[in-house]
Amino acid sequence: MEYMHAIELAGADLNLLVVLAVLLDEGSVTRTAARLGRTQSAVSHALDRLREVFGDPLFVRSGQRMVATPRAESLRAPVSDVTARLSDLLLGAPTFDAARAEHRFTITASDYLQVVLIPPLVRRLRSEAPGVTLEVQGPKSRLLERLSRGEFDFALAVTLGDNTSLYSQKLFTDRFVCLVSADPKAPRPKLDLPTYLRLPHALIAPLGGTTGYVDHALALGGHSRKVAVTIPDFMVAPRVVRGTDLVLTLPERVAHLFAGDGLRMLDPPLSLPSISGHLVWHERVSRDAPSLWFRKLVEQVCHDLDGPTPRKAR
Repeated sequence: MEYMHAIELAGADLNLLVVLAVLLDEGSVTRTAARLGRTQSAVSHALDRLREVFGDPLFVRSGQRMVATPRAESLRAPVSDVTARLSDLLLGAPTFDAARAEHRFTITASDYLQVVLIPPLVRRLRSEAPGVTLEVQGPKSRLLERLSRGEFDFALAVTLGDNTSLYSQKLFTDRFVCLVSADPKAPRPKLDLPTYLRLPHALIAPLGGTTGYVDHALALGGHSRKVAVTIPDFMVAPRVVRGTDLVLTLPERVAHLFAGDGLRMLDPPLSLPSISGHLVWHERVSRDAPSLWFRKLVEQVCHDLDGPTPRKAR
């Protein structure tokens, strides 16, 4: 059986995968031909052969555009991976000497993701790559769009948009808890749902807005809450709650930093989804040596958290 597979592979034209990768990227026979330095006829012929190989039209016309079929979209990630590996195998992968390199990385993140990841990351950078500098920027609107334009190298994000040119790596998971002001002499009753709905709330909204995960979860049960204060910073919000009747629902990794300092941490009285931190980057740096090294370093740092799970961003 292995011998038969070897014969089949020997007869395969791996150049077809290169054409498919560029077609998926360009969505045009004309642009693909120009990028590969081939004639449109040659690319059209290659597409016909690809359709035979995969038993699918792969691309269909929609007005003046060529639209990838679901089968073609399912091939995007594996074809990109295979062509990258072949390129590295044939041309030799670039290297990055972190101990000697003078390099600058830029990354954007909310203060929640900064406080979770940046301190241990900086410690590793100072130990392993003292010539490497890291610029951390605050949260950005239209994050994925701006990352695609190259305004920064990486983003730390909780939610991911639908952008097929971006990749992500899951770094850690977190759960929601509540912080309330603590009176050391007062009893510590459980926070039930009627009390939770009756009390005023503080909402953390780094990019603005009036609702969040909690409001969506409450709406599913036909409930709503009163938001008395909206704050953009995770590190400020707990200090605002201290000494008030406010309830703050936030990720546990941040809540732990404040619990016990005039604040009490409680479980929320409703089911809330867990959240995940992701490292996000654009496909143009996917095989860039410094980028590969940085992603590996982040992966190692996050082994102390939840353990990373790479995937294509959606």
